[in-house]
Amino acid sequence: MKYGDLNLGQVEAIVNRLGGMEGVKRFLAGEFEVKEVECKFWRAIKREPALNSPKAFLSALAEKNRNTSGCAEDIIGKPAFVESLNKPEQEYDLFVITTAQLTGKKDASSTIDEVFNGIKRLKFCKCPAWLGPQLRLDYEDQPNGECLYTAMEPIRASGGLLFVFGVKCHDSDLWLDYYFACPGYTWYPGDRWVVCRSRKVS
Repeated sequence: MKYGDLNLGQVEAIVNRLGGMEGVKRFLAGEFEVKEVECKFWRAIKREPALNSPKAFLSALAEKNRNTSGCAEDIIGKPAFVESLNKPEQEYDLFVITTAQLTGKKDASSTIDEVFNGIKRLKFCKCPAWLGPQLRLDYEDQPNGECLYTAMEPIRASGGLLFVFGVKCHDSDLWLDYYFACPGYTWYPGDRWVVCRSRKVS
C-alpha cells in the first residue's frame, strides 16, 4: 500500500503511533524504529474508599510512617488532586517502563510531553493524581535506592511550578516525593515511570 492510498483516519493512526508530529520528524530522520515494547504487568492498585480527601491521605501516610516531602504534601492539597478522587475509574493495572522505552530515544533525554506522547502511542494511560500517594502506602517492599516516577498530569504547587509524584526508598526509608515537570525539563533515558491501564474487573 502506498502512502497516497491512506485515508485520513489511517494517517492519524500512524502519526499517533509515532508520538505526534515531532515523532514523525524523528522517524523520518532515522532516530528510532516503531516497534512494540514488551512491558509486563507489575501490580494492581485500587484507591481505598476511606481515602477520599487530602486530609485522609496525609493522615494515612503519617500513620504508616511514610516520609512525605513538603511539596508533595502541598500538591496533595491542590484542586487537581481532589478532582482525581471524584473520577469513576479507581482501579488500575500498573506497569513500569523507562523513558527510553516510551520515547524511543536511547541516548538522549526527553521532555514530559515526549513521555506523554509515548504513553499514548503504547496505549497506556496517565496515572490519576491519587495513585502516587496510594502507591506509597501499598508499596511496602520497595528496594533500597529505587525511585519510580508517576506518569501523571503535573500539578502546580503553591510556588507556581509543576510537579509529579515519585515513590522512592532512600536509606531504607520510604518516601513520597515530588519531581520537577515543567515544559522543557528533560528526563534521562533510564528513568523509570509507573504507567497504567484501566483494570478489567470481572
